[in-house]
Amino acid sequence: MDHPATSAEKRRRLARLGADFAHVRFVPVDFDRQTPAPGLVQAGFDPSQPAIVILDGVTNYLQPEAVDAITRWVGGLARGGRFIFTYIHSGVLDGSMSFESAAAVLRAVRRSGEPWTFGMRPDTVPDYLNQRGLHLLADLGADEYRRKFIGPTARSIRGYGFYHAALAEIGG
Repeated sequence: MDHPATSAEKRRRLARLGADFAHVRFVPVDFDRQTPAPGLVQAGFDPSQPAIVILDGVTNYLQPEAVDAITRWVGGLARGGRFIFTYIHSGVLDGSMSFESAAAVLRAVRRSGEPWTFGMRPDTVPDYLNQRGLHLLADLGADEYRRKFIGPTARSIRGYGFYHAALAEIGG
């Protein structure tokens, strides 16, 4: 699932590299205007089976209503599935928190024509997910997930401390 323009560009680039699309389904969706369910079902997705839904680098570009609709849809999928998503700390958007390089990144995404519009406070994520049929299993900020998965080399990576990766269980 991806925005129609982004999906088309990914297809074009992958085709140029000779990618085999035999087992890949591209489902274009504009999350601010559409729900993912119809396109996914048409592409063969079975919502009655446990699934892993990954929403990486998406929520920060959407309106709150779209994030809510997607999260509620995921929360209504088959019990035992997983939802992996990234989000930015809302303090970056409202100016209540200061993170290294955040101001420069905000300027860059604004200049690109795709400003960030949605963030969450990490302490509100568990309740937000619970209200939508999900149970938070892990929520790591960039500094934490770098340390955990990259190891000592992570000390030399700076910035994006406001970025989070979260894992939730569906129906948990």
